[in-house]
Amino acid sequence: MSSNSGNTSARKVPAGVFVLLLFGAVVVMFAVFYLPTKKIKENEPGRSVSSVQDSANAFMELMQSGKNLLDQGVGGAEKAAEQFQKAVELHPGDLDARLNLANALLLMNRAEDVMVQTAAALK
Repeated sequence: MSSNSGNTSARKVPAGVFVLLLFGAVVVMFAVFYLPTKKIKENEPGRSVSSVQDSANAFMELMQSGKNLLDQGVGGAEKAAEQFQKAVELHPGDLDARLNLANALLLMNRAEDVMVQTAAALK
């Protein structure tokens, strides 16, 4: 009678399971990368793809400009708030834009506005 108690060989994953895992990864990537851009296109029916790209570029420029101004501290807070406000107007659901706006407003001692932006970010 032979015993396999000393045999600790690893089991192989069946090919079907591997294919299912790979398919799942592709579906997740599709949901993360493609669906958000599709939503932008559907929400803005008369806009071309280049117009959406221009909007995205403008948003990124506003965010970077605002962050650079915010790095200056209290002295740059007002101009930073203006940049972040414009970014929020372009993409109202962007969490980063709202929280950066709230930070700029906090530096300006505008607590009530900070709470409004924070609440909007958490929706």
